Amino acid sequence: MEKPTKYNNKFPFLFFSGVICTVVLTVLIAQYGYEALPRNSISDCKKQFTGTINEAAGYKFCECIHDYGNPLDVCLDEFENETKKINKK
Repeated sequence: MEKPTKYNNKFPFLFFSGVICTVVLTVLIAQYGYEALPRNSISDCKKQFTGTINEAAGYKFCECIHDYGNPLDVCLDEFENETKKINKK
């Protein structure tokens, strides 16, 4: 079997470009994909809202998750309702 005169590098370039794009998108979605994240502790949770317009609603969200142990979906719904009220003012 003879060697080709010229190798095509199109596949490795496209493959690794796709892998890099997937990693970057995953990191961006994990970092910025959600408005409120429960974090690992209540203090870390509250830090993301400190000094923002949604500070009171964010603190309620953190307490809902960490102190009361409610499901994430319930707490997120409450948070969204609170932020809608704040943003209408």
